[in-house]
Amino acid sequence: MLHSRKTQTPQRPTLGGAGGAIRSIRDSVRLPGKILIFESNQTAALAATRFTPPPTQSADLSDRLRIHVTGNAGAGKTTLAARIGNGLNLPVHSLDSVVWQPHWRKTCQAERSRLENDLTRENSWVIDGVSAHVRTAADLVVVLDYPRRVCLYRAAKRSLPFLFRSRPELPENCPEILILPRLLRIILRFPRLIGTQLLEESQGSSKYHFVKSNKELETLLASLNCTRPTAEIDKRLNRFPTISIQRFP
Repeated sequence: MLHSRKTQTPQRPTLGGAGGAIRSIRDSVRLPGKILIFESNQTAALAATRFTPPPTQSADLSDRLRIHVTGNAGAGKTTLAARIGNGLNLPVHSLDSVVWQPHWRKTCQAERSRLENDLTRENSWVIDGVSAHVRTAADLVVVLDYPRRVCLYRAAKRSLPFLFRSRPELPENCPEILILPRLLRIILRFPRLIGTQLLEESQGSSKYHFVKSNKELETLLASLNCTRPTAEIDKRLNRFPTISIQRFP
């Protein structure tokens, strides 16, 4: 989990941050219906009002709604992004298929920047992964701040069925067995290399929301009206779109 430096004592981000971001989205696009407002106290209690999109216009939730799901490897970014996209009927993109090419070759920085720019030009999206550019473009940044032991367990559980084949969100010929040593290093070093940066960026920003437990995760999903049967989520993950270099001319 992320910890601030000893010389600073910033207030831990609460659900109030997500509420501020959602309120700003509502004000800018004038969402129809009601929207959940989080109370910005330490208990992060939910207010009574809840967002309810018009039943006949669920596909047009807003003219602009950009959500970035980030965090350590194995934290559950892809699964959460799929749940949010499924619940709000938004396009979902995974940066794994932007960062990686077949045989676990990394995309060059210039091409990666171009692909990320193409994705973030869309009016509405859910993007999972780790990217400073996507964080800047997002209206709401959800940081999955689970302990490293949880990420290690989840990464191992996720990798087991794909030891010798690619996960749905990855390019072809990217079996997990080839990335396991690097994956371990990424998980162990994430709090120091990326976590401190996320904490610094979140100071004074209302769009960052740190999720530290499954209870907080379900509270966030309920606020976004993203509760869906597990079968639907699994079906969506099985057909998760893979972004390739050829997609963008």
